[in-house]
Amino acid sequence: MTRNRSITFISLLVLIPLLVSACSKKEVSVGRAGPGRMAELHIEQGRSYVLSASQTVEVKEVERAIKDVESIVKKTGGHVQSQSVREDEQAHLTLRVPPGQLLPTLDALAALGKEEHRSVSSEDVTEKYIDTEARLKNAIALRDRLKALLNQAKDVKDVLEIEKELARVQGDIDSMDGRLKKLKEQVDYATVDLTLNRRKILGPLGYIVYGAAWLIQKLFVIQ
Repeated sequence: MTRNRSITFISLLVLIPLLVSACSKKEVSVGRAGPGRMAELHIEQGRSYVLSASQTVEVKEVERAIKDVESIVKKTGGHVQSQSVREDEQAHLTLRVPPGQLLPTLDALAALGKEEHRSVSSEDVTEKYIDTEARLKNAIALRDRLKALLNQAKDVKDVLEIEKELARVQGDIDSMDGRLKKLKEQVDYATVDLTLNRRKILGPLGYIVYGAAWLIQKLFVIQ
């Protein structure tokens, strides 16, 4: 009985380094491969797109990773729009980068650790932009005509009616102008919603369980 226990203990001592090594190799390969990674975005020239991405990366140290993220984004000509940190466990950042730098930025962020999630989407807003721009142009022309009528109006009732309509048209102009500016900002800078999670450090027992699951999975794949 004692001899069997000794053999089991020795087997575990031999198995632990192998499992630790196997787990480490798995993390590196998955981090490089990146689930959901897109090789390219199919963008038609001459059209306007709003690009957005969502990404989750597991890192060794969250605070250190945030500094690296800031450096990466700055090099692209972008900026960090907002961020929130929960101690050193997790951080959420909203990044704005030039559209042409979106995929290279995601690759650089993935290299900070192990990429757990990535999704990229695009919305063609060409018609929306053109339509809003045309409506704004017409509203401005109407405002100018109303101003001319106001200068010519003699009757108090006519003046009040024109001023009321002028106020309504000016409100429409301000609203459409705001929408155009926001749309242009979305087109000029892609948005990245980034989540950084601190890597969980496993103890010896954790490595045994995690490694055993990994080996079982590999065996089933081989079979």
